Amino acid sequence: MSESQRYWVFTGAFFVLLLSTNMILGGLAGTSLPFYLVVLISPIAGGIGFFLHRMISGGVAHVMTVGYTGSNSAEKFPSLSQARAFISREEWDKAHAELDLQWEKFPGDGDVLREYERLFQALHAPTGLAEHLQNALSVTKGEDLAFALLRLAELYAGVLEDRVRAESYCRRLVREFPQSPHARTGGELLAVLERERPPEGIN
Repeated sequence: MSESQRYWVFTGAFFVLLLSTNMILGGLAGTSLPFYLVVLISPIAGGIGFFLHRMISGGVAHVMTVGYTGSNSAEKFPSLSQARAFISREEWDKAHAELDLQWEKFPGDGDVLREYERLFQALHAPTGLAEHLQNALSVTKGEDLAFALLRLAELYAGVLEDRVRAESYCRRLVREFPQSPHARTGGELLAVLERERPPEGIN
């Protein structure tokens, strides 16, 4: 439908609406607008409605376009799905190669980082995960960096058994991302680590 056709559709709709309302008011209250006013008001109301329609539909389209292209989802997510499929089939080398390729394209990307976590967890390789997360710190930003710091703190507080490193990552997380949900979890972990820290001189 062309722009002019849309305008006349809005105008016709408002004309019918105003005419019907005018007839109802005339029947109920005994007063109504002169017919010529209905004719004059309809194109104006139609123009306003058409203008609002263009603003709303254009704004929604713009938001959808920006959200889609900004995330690189068209290029990234099919490959991540492929990597996930390799992991489920225990084709570890193929999964790792696919993730390495995506990491080269999108260094520091949180979605790729989480798929690496899935891979290393499936391999029961916490040391490998910790090494990858540590290397990722230099290229990761924002909430993805907060996520990496929290995972490192949890790894060193748990299976890797390095409380000093765990506390260090917790402190950095809380300091750099005080408003992050990850920081709240990191702060709780830090409090536990400090409470359970053995007195000095006792191993």
